[in-house]
Amino acid sequence: MTKAIVLDSDIFIDFLRTGKGLYLDVLKVAARDGIDLFLSPVTIFEIFVGSSSKAQRNLILKSISNFKTISFDSDLGRFIGELKRDHRLNISFADLIIGGTALSMKAEIATRNRKHFESIPGLKFFGV
Repeated sequence: MTKAIVLDSDIFIDFLRTGKGLYLDVLKVAARDGIDLFLSPVTIFEIFVGSSSKAQRNLILKSISNFKTISFDSDLGRFIGELKRDHRLNISFADLIIGGTALSMKAEIATRNRKHFESIPGLKFFGV
């Protein structure tokens, strides 16, 4: 059984644009099954760098309050660095951090862009 889910930035961006989507499914499943929800600092950065974040600041802050933030510390940095080195991953830096974080925690990743993360061996994907 899944104990933790890490959300990709696209889940939040979709929710902020539409008011629906996988974000609400994740919240429902987590509440029902007692699953911990996490965000990478990269996800928070990507949310706030968007042009609509100024107008939606309060909604964003309320939405991210449902999640714990993972610290990017030296252990995580080493884990992700070795992951990229050992598997020669061709993946964006942001996706590597988000996906590598989920893998390091043995968590599932919730994303609308599964293709971005498929090269990370052993990474599990959230599905409703």
